[in-house]
Amino acid sequence: MSQHRNLAPTLSALFAWLCVVLPGPQVKAQACEEYGKPSLLGELQEAQVDESSGLVRSQLNPGVLWTHNDSGDDARLYAFTQDARYLGRWDLIGAPSVDWEDLALGPCEAGAALRCLYIGDIGNNNRNRDNLSVIRVQEPLLDVDALLASPASENINAFEIFPFTYSDGNWDAESLLVDPLSAELYIISKVQVGSSVLYRFPALRNGEAHTLEALAQRSFGAIPILEQSTTGADFSHDGARFVVRTYAYLYVFELGEERDLPKVFEGEVLSAKVRNEDQGEAVCFGNDDVTLWTTSEGHPMPLQAYGCAEEPVLEPESEELVPDSAEPDPLEPAPDAAELEPLDELNAELAPPAPDTNPAPQSSSGTSNGCCALARVPSRSDGAALGSFLLVLSALLVRRG
Repeated sequence: MSQHRNLAPTLSALFAWLCVVLPGPQVKAQACEEYGKPSLLGELQEAQVDESSGLVRSQLNPGVLWTHNDSGDDARLYAFTQDARYLGRWDLIGAPSVDWEDLALGPCEAGAALRCLYIGDIGNNNRNRDNLSVIRVQEPLLDVDALLASPASENINAFEIFPFTYSDGNWDAESLLVDPLSAELYIISKVQVGSSVLYRFPALRNGEAHTLEALAQRSFGAIPILEQSTTGADFSHDGARFVVRTYAYLYVFELGEERDLPKVFEGEVLSAKVRNEDQGEAVCFGNDDVTLWTTSEGHPMPLQAYGCAEEPVLEPESEELVPDSAEPDPLEPAPDAAELEPLDELNAELAPPAPDTNPAPQSSSGTSNGCCALARVPSRSDGAALGSFLLVLSALLVRRG
């Protein structure tokens, strides 16, 4: 629908656009030493958004966030304010939407000032898709005041599609990154257990096939699925850091002056425990490029903020094994099998992994080709690890029941 715009909001939006096109000196925000517990920024009440899978903070429209649903929705982007007030939806007419999993914001082209939204149609639970792609669309300019009064329902007809395959197999993924300084596009594979691999696109060509290069790999956490399955990622607007999330933790990587992404991906990382979420898959950086904002499944959809901790957050070691909202009562009788039906995606993920789940690329001699050194993970005895996994699995099933 068309929106009537008063002169003042239009000039305000134009000024914001000029700030993007003609940026001033970029000042990098100081990193956290530790993240604290989250605060609730708001709850999105809009019924159309019940499975937020990607999240970005707009640069063109101050105070605006973009998201999309997981698989099952049409090719649609949704906008809302930073306190979770709904602004409308934008349908990408003719765009593929098999399994949208993540959203990124970055330059429309290398060296360009205008920003685009990059949509990852990259979900591949069964690892059998031959139509994976990333979609790029110029971010719409919004009149926020008008949209708060009358949310939009608009169509987008102009976009680009970048089909791709992996150089070493056919993988699932839910994490998309666009470097705000170089415009390079990255994907991080999602595994049930083991190591995730960082891949990079070659130069983007609309409609042409792309083969992704494997750059590095690491294992996130110790518990399969809950800690090791990557579900979202984002770059800070200043390009100083990026975040990768799992269901249980947020991991922040500092790039430093060299900005060697593969090296940093395999190196030291700052983690924050996810709290008060159902099944969280989306993350982005807040206004200060340090605070982390997350969304999750459910209706109303919570929007949470993780800021720097003023004092160290001390956690008992055993607490990490069970999410805050899933503490099974040992006296409660086991639920009937018919009640244990997690969502389709989680159900697919709980299936035993294939024997060759995301192995490091190997040369013909059987040795690593050098791109992917396996990161160390905390060691546990076999009995303790199995017990921890079963406890978390039970908690997840009870919560999804």
